Amino acid sequence: MAVKFMNKEYDAVVFDLDGTVYPLPKFNKLRFFLLNIRFPFLFKAHREALLSLRDTDFGNSDKFYDTFFSTISQKTGKDKEYVRNWYFKNFYNSFEVFLKKYCCIRNKFNELVTFLKNKKVKLGILSDYANIENRLDALRVEKKYFDIIVSGENCGALKPLPRSLSLMIEFLGIVPEKLLVVGDRIDTDGMAAKNTGTGFFLIKDNAPATERSGSWNYFLQNIMSNETATSAGNGGREVVEIRS
Repeated sequence: MAVKFMNKEYDAVVFDLDGTVYPLPKFNKLRFFLLNIRFPFLFKAHREALLSLRDTDFGNSDKFYDTFFSTISQKTGKDKEYVRNWYFKNFYNSFEVFLKKYCCIRNKFNELVTFLKNKKVKLGILSDYANIENRLDALRVEKKYFDIIVSGENCGALKPLPRSLSLMIEFLGIVPEKLLVVGDRIDTDGMAAKNTGTGFFLIKDNAPATERSGSWNYFLQNIMSNETATSAGNGGREVVEIRS
């Protein structure tokens, strides 16, 4: 079955995680930085490194992380293994603390997911950052509702490169035109959708609504079409997280 949105029917919906499933206002970004205040240069360098690697498809996570950690090491003067340990232990631990303490999922997000599952629409979560299942737990999002969970880091290619979305499309067994991607950034989420030929809706709060962008509540109203969702499970599906 499919869901109708803006006069088009979609068999699957993929949500970007950070900034889409939960809002990420500027003051929360500051809170996240403050949780990493012991490592300010590493935190800044990791952001710069991610930006510099967005145009390169490494093919797998090992090659991506090798270049990623080498880039941070060069920027900070820290040993590569030290950088690796900081990232997987300190950084991701602070990420989970941040989500648990300061973040809440979007209004009626769980109701929307249940509504879509009732319609037999396939669902996915996409994020450049890894450790997605733990981060969903921190946000109290039920992983069982999602058919596939994909990280750009684990795929070896960040958005806007098409690798992660292409893998999701292949796994879900649909054509790109039948997938709706929902995200909060044009330069990453929107361009990834464009590069794979999928539909895209930009979540842009406090902005005029159009067929391609609008607030979360505007999106919610239009995709649910004033229908009432009822309780639904995951139909016995096993959640798949793609790792290389």
